[in-house]
Amino acid sequence: MKTTILKMLCAAFTLALTVSLSAQDSSLKEKKSEEEVAANQTEIMAIDLDLTPEQTEKISEINLDFAKKVKEAKDRKAPENEFKTLYQNRDDSVQTVLTQEQFTSWKGNRGQQKKQQKNNLNK
Repeated sequence: MKTTILKMLCAAFTLALTVSLSAQDSSLKEKKSEEEVAANQTEIMAIDLDLTPEQTEKISEINLDFAKKVKEAKDRKAPENEFKTLYQNRDDSVQTVLTQEQFTSWKGNRGQQKKQQKNNLNK
C-alpha cells in the first residue's frame, strides 16, 4: 500500500514537473514583434559589419520594412516565390548602403547561418 502511494506521488510530481517545464519552454518561444526582429538583425549587422551610424540608421529602416512585409506575407500564406522576391529586394536595398566588402561579408555570414539552421533541423 505504501509503495503504491509512493509511486503515485512520484508520478504526480513527475507530471507536474513536465507540465511546468513545457510551459516555460513555450514562453521562451514567444513571437517577437517586427520591430524587435528588425532591431536584433540591425544590431547583429552593426557589430559584424562595423557599420557607421548612418549605415546603421538606413539598415534599421530596411530591416523594419522587410520584417513587416515578411510578417504580412506569412499571415496571408503567400507563395514561396513572393518570399524570394522580398529577400531579393531587401538584398538589393542593403547592397546600396553597405560597401562591397561589407556586403560580401554579410552574404557569407548568411550562408553560414543557413547551413547551421539546416544542420539543426536534421538533428
